Amino acid sequence: MLCILTPATQLPPPPAQGLGYFDQQLALAHGVLSFWGRGVHVLSSDLDEFLVPATPGDTVPSMLATGCLSRQPACARFEGRAVYPHAQGAPPADEAEWWAADGEGIPLARYKFGTPRGGMHKSMADPGRTFPMSVHFITSCTGEGEVAGNASTAKLRSPCTERAPCAAADVACAWTAHVINMHVSRYQPEEATPLPRNWLWMWPPATAADKPSGGSNHGGSGGDEGAGGG
Repeated sequence: MLCILTPATQLPPPPAQGLGYFDQQLALAHGVLSFWGRGVHVLSSDLDEFLVPATPGDTVPSMLATGCLSRQPACARFEGRAVYPHAQGAPPADEAEWWAADGEGIPLARYKFGTPRGGMHKSMADPGRTFPMSVHFITSCTGEGEVAGNASTAKLRSPCTERAPCAAADVACAWTAHVINMHVSRYQPEEATPLPRNWLWMWPPATAADKPSGGSNHGGSGGDEGAGGG
């Protein structure tokens, strides 16, 4: 089972805007650890981010059981790619209007270009085997748990006294698409490359008019089945 956690952040008043993520670490830690022992994996992501399995037909349970995520059962770190409806140099679109409008189909079908966002990873974690640090960095617990000296007070040594960063998932396995202008226009694409034509295989467009066209495969293998790597 996969739970998607989007911690709400209360932004500080204007004089302290440099601390824009000041409460995310606490919210994420509480949210992830609240699923301890429930047999689930938790994906920490924002509302404008989507997990993209690179191979059509893949599901998260199969990827964790025997597929490309089975080698990282504690936690996996996914590359983030900002996605855009156009390449650099094209007139910007009002993406926020698309996402606010009612209607059939999904706005994601309009997005055909992407660019890597270095350091802006998101992770999927087993709450019982990880210690969350922040929204962009989670570690797996690699130590041994024990009762200290068989003391009657049952003093514990946590496996999380030793930790290692989550292993990076290959972009040919899965990646995260970040609709960076979902709410307000903030960025223009830089060095954007075409996404694979079928990157939205799990959520096909409702109309032919919205269907992405053109574009070459980048960073994957097996024709259009690879993820857009960078």
